[in-house]
Amino acid sequence: MRSLFRDPEPDNMSLHTSTIIYKAEAFKHYYLCRYLPITFGKDGLSRSIIQFKNGNSLAVKAWTECAVSELMKAHIQHHCFIVRVLTSGEQKIIPPGNTSLDYLGRNWQKF
Repeated sequence: MRSLFRDPEPDNMSLHTSTIIYKAEAFKHYYLCRYLPITFGKDGLSRSIIQFKNGNSLAVKAWTECAVSELMKAHIQHHCFIVRVLTSGEQKIIPPGNTSLDYLGRNWQKF
């Protein structure tokens, strides 16, 4: 599997698109930004995303509002999939999911 980024260095908080090629089939996906993991993430944006992932309530609210706003602007069809990745401590999602990404997904689902 490989990813072909149309926007190699996104530097703003608008929604970016990328295409993943898998078994000769192209799948479009959206993302807000790239970040550095905690071992490398010394910049403010990376620290903010790490705070989101760690469940900091202010970061969760801010990133969720930003993500939902940008997803609404993209007019993504409701029959599309929202994929919630597993955290490093998970092997499967145990409902009800209470991670930051679960919160974001529930808020996006409302629209």
